Amino acid sequence: MSLMDDQLGPFAVSLEAHGPLGEIHFRFQDRLNAVYGKNGAGKTWLIRSTHRALSGLRGHYSTWVHYRFDEDTLTDENPYTDAIQYAMLQGLRSASYDPWLDEDPSSSSEEPPAPLIEAVGRVLSFQRDLNKNTPFFRELVNSPTFALQPRGHDQPRWRVYAAVTPSSDTPSLNALLDYWKFEQLRDKEIEDFKRRFQDLQDSGSGEEAQEERDKYLERLIEGSNAGRILRSRCHDLGVPEDTWEDLKELLTALPGLVEENLPIPLVPLCDMVLAHGFSILVGENDPGLEDRTLNALEVSVPSIVEAMNDSEVYLTSDARQQMEKLSGTASHYLGTVLGAGAPVLRCAIPGWRSRESLVWQASTDDGATWFRFDDLGSGQRRWATIATQLAILDYEIEIFEARDEAWYPYWQTCIFIDEPEAGLHPAAQRAAFDGLARFPHHLTILAATHSAAPFARRDITLWYLHESFDGLSVLSTADARVGELLAGSSSATSELGLDRGGALQSVATFLLVEGEHDEVVVRELIGEQLDQLHVTCLAIRGTKALGSASVEMFLQFTDAMVCFALDNDKRDFAASCWNNALTELRSGNKSGARYALDALTKYGTEEQIFLKGVCLQAIKMGYHERLRVTGWSVPDVISLLPVKKFLPGCHGWSEVEKARDRGENVKDTVKRLRGSPVNTDEVRRIARGLDNIPEDITHLLDFLRDL
Repeated sequence: MSLMDDQLGPFAVSLEAHGPLGEIHFRFQDRLNAVYGKNGAGKTWLIRSTHRALSGLRGHYSTWVHYRFDEDTLTDENPYTDAIQYAMLQGLRSASYDPWLDEDPSSSSEEPPAPLIEAVGRVLSFQRDLNKNTPFFRELVNSPTFALQPRGHDQPRWRVYAAVTPSSDTPSLNALLDYWKFEQLRDKEIEDFKRRFQDLQDSGSGEEAQEERDKYLERLIEGSNAGRILRSRCHDLGVPEDTWEDLKELLTALPGLVEENLPIPLVPLCDMVLAHGFSILVGENDPGLEDRTLNALEVSVPSIVEAMNDSEVYLTSDARQQMEKLSGTASHYLGTVLGAGAPVLRCAIPGWRSRESLVWQASTDDGATWFRFDDLGSGQRRWATIATQLAILDYEIEIFEARDEAWYPYWQTCIFIDEPEAGLHPAAQRAAFDGLARFPHHLTILAATHSAAPFARRDITLWYLHESFDGLSVLSTADARVGELLAGSSSATSELGLDRGGALQSVATFLLVEGEHDEVVVRELIGEQLDQLHVTCLAIRGTKALGSASVEMFLQFTDAMVCFALDNDKRDFAASCWNNALTELRSGNKSGARYALDALTKYGTEEQIFLKGVCLQAIKMGYHERLRVTGWSVPDVISLLPVKKFLPGCHGWSEVEKARDRGENVKDTVKRLRGSPVNTDEVRRIARGLDNIPEDITHLLDFLRDL
């Protein structure tokens, strides 16, 4: 998937290798993102480096923020609805200002030129080495992507570059990349020649060394001619000489830009300065919390203190109202994460004797007594600080809007949290991630964590940092490792930084099928999709038979759903019994529910009797809403596969049905007709060779997605 694919958000970040991290290209795919890895893998490095990039702060390594505008807004009548666009337009206007011909843009009240594409073209036209009539110029102007290079020291500042993504419509960029790849190969050849030549000389083979040298000189001449042709093509397409030198330096630091088919920064356009960056790093300690609150209050109200004496401070009505609003917002955020028993928060001005102009306080008894955050437990203290930071953030938004300065990027899009589970017990960890999911939708959250709580969620993208061949950590999506985790892989458990209990918590749904053949067919056809949904498939019967005690453990010690998938001669009857039982339970009639399940014992099969036992235990424990029953529309899972693969002379499963003896199942009939039993390897091979997924399997997948 391309980093800037249509379904992804506008931001992506590229980081040069530094510290324990290798080259990183990170996209914000969903609102919620969790990064896993062993201690020392570089999770904290990752979130801090990404935060600095989005905050516009220069690092000692190459960093780029890729930003894509919605193409619809490029020609919209009101192009200033996006704060970043407006700020960029201001920068472009300053960059295209000619002191001899134009008035000073800072003295004009007019809006910047629109749409954005025109402003970019105007800036590019001022660059003397760019020809408007070349493919290179057109590629720069028509690209909706920009690359932002952090340049600030103590203020969010970026150098904005026109960036182009390689495609069949970008001949000049393609020519540049061809030349760069040629140079890379030539440099490698030179190093290989030096090594071989030195080895031959060291071994005393002077004559062979001379022959090797002559062959290399011939190839070098040929390569020089090819290089001149490639470079000449770049020049003919309008690429300036400086652009090639800058590109070579860039791709030396970040070769993955080409490998991942990312936008390539090519020509600088302007500088962009913002009121805030695109992110905020929240944590347990924030020494500037009170100062930030006080500064916001001083901006929003004419006066804070009306009067004071030795024991009390009297606030103005405006200040009191704003502080109550801030306190309420902070308490709401904390309650969202920690639940109904969360402390209440407030900001207060205690008086001149305390030598503190403003403090944040907490109360665990509904406001009867108040104390500093330091007196809270470590988990509550951490989240109280985070809740307060977000409340101040919301308040700053209101301030900018009230001052009619909404074009500033007053919001921070991304929230970075290091180990949000710290100090919380497992149940509270799950509640905390549930709370993060309820945060406002304009916030994208990235958490570095060791908690298993996110694994059971379907609205979160899981990443993991792992060691590559060069010893540095690289970032990958965790889907493949989750599949191994669900299968019980100890290496996956270790690499993700979890224990075996955490591995169990990673399951969102336990899919219980009748036998090993059902398990094989499901895993072969939709195994990858099941991993993405965090569904693990287990067989009730067979060599790896599942006992009712295991299912009860799933219900009692995880939050996962439990779904039974039965053959059609059992599915409809079992589903009807369970739905009747659920109806009785929802009306408060437990005895009626048990009576509805009695039919499973009276008329049911071995699987239905097993199902009844599980259902009764779920009712007893109060987990009945987590049980579901579905299955196939055919008598056996192998009936979903081509019949000719099992019985070459047979034209359809209907013929097998007609040949079935009373009390005989489908597999027994196949065994009788062909003289050999159906084995697991055979079923796996046939399922793997299917061109299309059977409709029943597609319906099962939809059913699981809807749980």
